[in-house]
Amino acid sequence: MSYPDALVTLDYTLFDFVSVQQMLNLKYASKYSAWLLFSEELGKHFLRYILITEPSISIVMKHDSRKEIESALRHLIDNIPYICESAEMILNDVPPVDDTSSIVLTASEKVVLHEIALGKTTKEIAYEKNLSFHTVNTHRKNIFRKLEINNMHEAIKYAIRAGIIDVAEYNI
Repeated sequence: MSYPDALVTLDYTLFDFVSVQQMLNLKYASKYSAWLLFSEELGKHFLRYILITEPSISIVMKHDSRKEIESALRHLIDNIPYICESAEMILNDVPPVDDTSSIVLTASEKVVLHEIALGKTTKEIAYEKNLSFHTVNTHRKNIFRKLEINNMHEAIKYAIRAGIIDVAEYNI
């Protein structure tokens, strides 16, 4: 490793990662570096998964105080993982990672999610279902909000786990 004492600061939501695992693979490739997720918004399930899978990653939100951000950096210098107060508060009321039963999508949202998982665009779904582009886009936004996710890959994973789409139907 060229820079064993490097600090990687990353906003997961700004990168085009295929999955959380892809980000973690990058982390494993630079195992001697300290990592700080510095984001505007991270979902509950995402946070839980990261903290269980890779507890050495530190987390700070962009809206946190300067004092908290500085505290996170001091912890990283000492190789001590840090989780900001905001992330702790989010995690306090997190259901188990695979608990899909508590999330309620409407029938229309399930249809839209199913079509997205099949690889269709918002325009294609709107045309095929005789809906406006804006209606489909609103369903898409509601799906993200309800599932507390940041990208379509996570939505598709949810759709598979919840039985909205069969793995055999899904086109990679």
